[in-house]
Amino acid sequence: MQELERFLNTYFKGNAPEDLFWFVGLLLGGYLIKSLFSWLISRGLYILGERLWPEVQGTVNELVHILRSPLEGVFMWVVVHVAFEQLTLSHYARIGTLRLGTFRWLLEKGYEAIMILLLTRLVIALVRFVAYLFQRRAAKTLTRTDDQLVPFVRDFVIVLLMAMGFMILLGRIFSVDVGKILAGLGVGGIAIALAARETLENLLASVTIFMDRPFVSGDAVQVGTVNGEIEKIGFRSTRIRTFDGSMITVPNKNLVTNTLENQTQREFRRARFVLKISPETQADVLRQLLDGIRGIIRYHDLTRTKDGMVRFEGIGEQSLDVLVLYYVETTDFTLFNEIKEEINFRILQLMREKGVHFAVPLSGIYLKEGQELPFPSPEPRSDF
Repeated sequence: MQELERFLNTYFKGNAPEDLFWFVGLLLGGYLIKSLFSWLISRGLYILGERLWPEVQGTVNELVHILRSPLEGVFMWVVVHVAFEQLTLSHYARIGTLRLGTFRWLLEKGYEAIMILLLTRLVIALVRFVAYLFQRRAAKTLTRTDDQLVPFVRDFVIVLLMAMGFMILLGRIFSVDVGKILAGLGVGGIAIALAARETLENLLASVTIFMDRPFVSGDAVQVGTVNGEIEKIGFRSTRIRTFDGSMITVPNKNLVTNTLENQTQREFRRARFVLKISPETQADVLRQLLDGIRGIIRYHDLTRTKDGMVRFEGIGEQSLDVLVLYYVETTDFTLFNEIKEEINFRILQLMREKGVHFAVPLSGIYLKEGQELPFPSPEPRSDF
């Protein structure tokens, strides 16, 4: 209590009780109505945007969710400023023997600094909402290029706004000549470029990706040993969701300099395997099996567009080898596996109908004269 009385007597001395009452009342009142204020402003922006932009319809919840916290922060900070205006603050603030200036001067500088940050945050929130509307529009188009372009532009604008906010903060609060800083950056640009070479390479690679469009969000790609779907293309890196659910972050430079396979742009997916047939299978039965497999592939809706191949490839020591190769007309990896599974079941059923069996690997044990088996020989069975 003594410390509080000393603080009040030092910095709030000379204020009437009604001044302190207004100070506390404004703070409490602002805290109680800040949510209502943010909701009303968000609702007003929604009504205005609904008349000018059809995409805004049905997004009031998203708008309130994005703008509520920044609006509450700006509103509450304005209330704090108005509340302190009700008080008399003229004493000097000190840290030890260092004289900093009047207490009111410190409050004004702090108020301006925080207000700049809050307004920057509010503008960024508006940019996020506008980007959300563009994403809704992009989702309705057939091309997916705009689906990845909107997040890229959004992040780029946000970075620029943060840099502008920082420059304004330096100029307003610390009286720094921003022009000289920019000129200094020009002089030291070479050193900065060398220090951030990797970052600049990835940034330029991201621009190359957007210009050449070797892939877009949602494409299935393979880069080196990484195989999965493109989830997000950023400034420095691209996120790839592998087919087993893992998230891989690949630098954009690697996507540009390395060989990249876009599996989504395939017209077909190839299936290839070899059937090991029992060597005891008769030649006419084997021909019937080959003709039956060709019919299964030829008359399937998704494998008849491009001719496949079913051939008696060779005669092995323990099997008759049948090569089966066909193309599935799809780029969907899941559908491709479903078609393969369906055809495999049909081939298995056909083999059973024809009485064809798979080859069984044979193994032998060779003993020298007089050498015993390395394991006990089985005892003769007796049916009695």
